Amino acid sequence: MAALGRPRLPGPKYGALHELYLRIERSGLFDPDVYLAEQEDVRNAGEDPWRHFLHHGLAEGRQFTSLESVARSLARTQPGFARAREEFVKAATYAQDETVRPGARLRDKKAKIAIYCSKLGNFYMQELADLLHLGLQGYGIDAFLRNEQSDKDEVFDIRVFVAPHEFFFLGDGISWRGFVSNANTVLYNVEQMQTPWFCQAFSLLIKSPLVLDISLQTAQIFNKMGCNAVFFMPGFIDNTPYTMPMPDISHIELVKGYKFAYEAYDWQERDALFDRPIDLLFVGARTPHRDLSLTRLEGLAQLCRFVCAYRQATKPFTRDGNGAAAEMNWALSQRAKIVLNLHRDWLGYFEWSRMALRGFWQGACVVTDPGQANAVYQPGIHYLEESPRHLPELIRWLLLTNEGKSRLDSTRRAGYLRATTLGSMEVALAPVLNAFENLLGL
Repeated sequence: MAALGRPRLPGPKYGALHELYLRIERSGLFDPDVYLAEQEDVRNAGEDPWRHFLHHGLAEGRQFTSLESVARSLARTQPGFARAREEFVKAATYAQDETVRPGARLRDKKAKIAIYCSKLGNFYMQELADLLHLGLQGYGIDAFLRNEQSDKDEVFDIRVFVAPHEFFFLGDGISWRGFVSNANTVLYNVEQMQTPWFCQAFSLLIKSPLVLDISLQTAQIFNKMGCNAVFFMPGFIDNTPYTMPMPDISHIELVKGYKFAYEAYDWQERDALFDRPIDLLFVGARTPHRDLSLTRLEGLAQLCRFVCAYRQATKPFTRDGNGAAAEMNWALSQRAKIVLNLHRDWLGYFEWSRMALRGFWQGACVVTDPGQANAVYQPGIHYLEESPRHLPELIRWLLLTNEGKSRLDSTRRAGYLRATTLGSMEVALAPVLNAFENLLGL
């Protein structure tokens, strides 16, 4: 059934609703045909998709995006991406000046900032919360980790809610939804726009006084809608559990059949390429796109040591049930020559957790299928990308030829150097601290 087009919003009393419509239309994310295809009740009732979405579907968190609509929206951000990236790099370079110390007004005010993360969510959301917490403390700002069971009456100047698509929908987090539009609330979105989880949290995100987003492109789209959005991709922090060597991996089930699992290894003391015992490492949840890519890589298992942890995506990796899962990821990455990144789908969202935390930060070379541009890291310099069809040939060349090994080694070193400089947390937080000060009117 064809989409019925724009909603009819008569009369001045519909002004707020009409403004909401205009904001969402500017994003380019809402696809009426997708909405009708996904929502059988709307389709059967012959309702206008826009009208139903604005009156009901938005608040209900119904699916309204598709790969195609998101791709079109991303394409429209492309002309402005270079300028947005330039502005970020300019601010980042300024933050690296030793005479500059962002966040002075927050420190003078003795601002207290709480970072909330669901105890029931995926473990990598806690990584984001931990790193933001450590980064703020590194700037001398009072920061505190909290969760959905924390005291609502505790006083903070700013509350940051990590992964709102989880926090406000799991367990006791539902009772916190009233905080979303508070003047001191910040929502940190880390979800991809084509997913049902993004659609679920969308109505909350557009109400928030400030949105942080792990994707510069998504932040651009939010800003186009009139939201106050700032790009924040967690930066490297030295001497943390996420960046320190893990000499002992004998407890990790995945590698218990390998001799190297019982040998102590500190990659920062032995940083030669041949010291890394894993040739190729992939850890991820199962998707059709990855199924096809991994099928093409099956022959590599005969040529190299390919360690692969591939799981069904039926349940999230929660901290309670999979406490060692995150630790396993970066501990193995420290022993890998290549960390393989395969995008969830053909949109190629820059997957920070796998590419940065488990790749660049651990001194591994990241090899990936083509994806969206990133503000900090560039393909061909800090990582290597190739179409899934030709990934096996690239990996063979990198692992089995002298020229390839040289390229592999130089790329991984360039990625680590970038992570510890322009990709550092000190740099990443500079525009965020400025946004926090503006939020408080400092």
